[in-house]
Amino acid sequence: MTATLETIVAHEVKEYSNRWDYDVHIYYLEETTQKVYQVLVIPDAGHSIIKVPNFIVLARIVGDYVLIEADNTDKPLVDALVHNGGIPREKIVLRYQGETLPENITS
Repeated sequence: MTATLETIVAHEVKEYSNRWDYDVHIYYLEETTQKVYQVLVIPDAGHSIIKVPNFIVLARIVGDYVLIEADNTDKPLVDALVHNGGIPREKIVLRYQGETLPENITS
């Protein structure tokens, strides 16, 4: 079975839901129709160093590009997608760092 862009992104994003040791609730969420993949952290009231809900990572697929909208980690999702998933760096747009979309696609 050949991995699709969707399965690669889903797998790599989901891996981030297994990396946290804090007193928090971690949720992997995906919306396959719109191709959105995310890991959300929600703190345990009063018991966590994390104080507000936030996305750990959030990525979308538009055409054959991966748009990383949020990455609040010390191990960037872009590296996982390139090194583990084999996605060419030129097909990844770091929106959270201000990278712009190629002219031929719209978000």
